[in-house]
Amino acid sequence: MTEAEGPFFLALTGDAGDTLRRLIFADWLDERDDPRGEWVRLGCELDGLAENDDRRPALEARKRQLWERHRDTVDEWDRRFALARIKYKLARAAEAKRIGPFNAVLTEDELLAFEREHGVSLPEGYRAFLCEIGNGGPGPGEGLPSLAEAVERAPTGDFETPFPLSMREWAEATERARREDTDYPEEYEYEQPGVLWIGDPWKDWERAYLVLTGEDRGMVWGWGLVDGGWQPEVRAGYEDNAWEENFRNFLQWYEDWLDAHRANDTATPGA
Repeated sequence: MTEAEGPFFLALTGDAGDTLRRLIFADWLDERDDPRGEWVRLGCELDGLAENDDRRPALEARKRQLWERHRDTVDEWDRRFALARIKYKLARAAEAKRIGPFNAVLTEDELLAFEREHGVSLPEGYRAFLCEIGNGGPGPGEGLPSLAEAVERAPTGDFETPFPLSMREWAEATERARREDTDYPEEYEYEQPGVLWIGDPWKDWERAYLVLTGEDRGMVWGWGLVDGGWQPEVRAGYEDNAWEENFRNFLQWYEDWLDAHRANDTATPGA
């Protein structure tokens, strides 16, 4: 983040839902031919649309296109904002005694030791969560597991082999199926490599996994216990109404749960 972006960052951290501030920042970025300007503007537009709005598919497709084209730039910057927002919201929830404590954070040495042992590099958003917020704690379903628990309940112990599915291929196959009235993407067996278990957002119905290696590194995929099969449209909890057609990385997925949790006065914090 540049020094000039600092004031925008501070202004948006406390109330990321302030659309006007976000649009002012988007204008500032646009003036500098920065692709993040369109990214911010698309986010504002999508936040203001109903889930069944006819404009949503085209806007989401454009956002995915920007993400694929400018992934490194968008990911690093989006991650910093997401972490700041999550910390702010967690602090407010803790003050209201509406959320439980987290496990102790992991140190950099502990994270490096894990990565060396398993031959992987943890996705940056998840890695930052573990070392800045906590190694498991309140979250979707019965809560976020620790890194050790996430490994123990992964489909396989193979984290180096890439996860064989991708959201890009899923979206293309799904669109073909809708357009041509053919079969949806083929189902894969449960035992797939390259993913960590990160919780059961809709207990007894769906498991959530974080992709460690492969085209969708850093993104959340789910395994449906009732409908069956892998799919990238993963709930962040029972109250999550934005899960359909909404591909999310770990921090987006967690923040969606946190927003729903804070909005529901009767919600029970995860363990």
